[in-house]
Amino acid sequence: MYIYVIIPVYNRINYTKKIISCLREQTLINIIKIIVVDDGSTDNTGKWLKKQNDIETLKGNGKLLWAGAVNLAIKNIFKKETQNDWVLLINNDVEIKNDYVEILYNVARNNYPAAVGSIIKSKNEKLISIGAKILAHKLKVKEIYKNKFIFKKSDILKNIDVLSGRGVLYPLKSIIEVNGLRPNLIPHYFADYDLSLRVKKKSYNLLI
Repeated sequence: MYIYVIIPVYNRINYTKKIISCLREQTLINIIKIIVVDDGSTDNTGKWLKKQNDIETLKGNGKLLWAGAVNLAIKNIFKKETQNDWVLLINNDVEIKNDYVEILYNVARNNYPAAVGSIIKSKNEKLISIGAKILAHKLKVKEIYKNKFIFKKSDILKNIDVLSGRGVLYPLKSIIEVNGLRPNLIPHYFADYDLSLRVKKKSYNLLI
């Protein structure tokens, strides 16, 4: 069983180095497989990635955008998948604690079948995102972080409508069932929400 971590990148090498460093310090490092999709970076990202023996690097043409980059990695995983594997989507501009992947995995496993997203905070601990609600009658997506919450390590938020791609763990099986992302239809913004919505329709719970 592996957890495939997919990171789409375009330049911003310092961000990429930081998230890779965070992943290398994870408590579940032995089952983590890191896949970086470099979509035409023009800085030193490509040169640096070539020297990283623990990272699988896939190259894009500079036009993949987020959904296309993620889908490229997913198609690569499909070739070697087992039903017990997982996919962690995360962006390179976030930082995580060393038990981050373990916590997500334990929550997902204990609440199977489920995809588990993350609370997102700024460096000064200001809440940026918890999740969102889809207001279909208004054709709007509304963040729910303005509600007053007190978070504890053991808390789980259930019945989330959509999950952000800035940190979400999916059972690989769920992504196979929806045939990955739809980059031709939704190439960038809201592509992560679209994926989680379609996974939810396949009866997978969305948790944070």
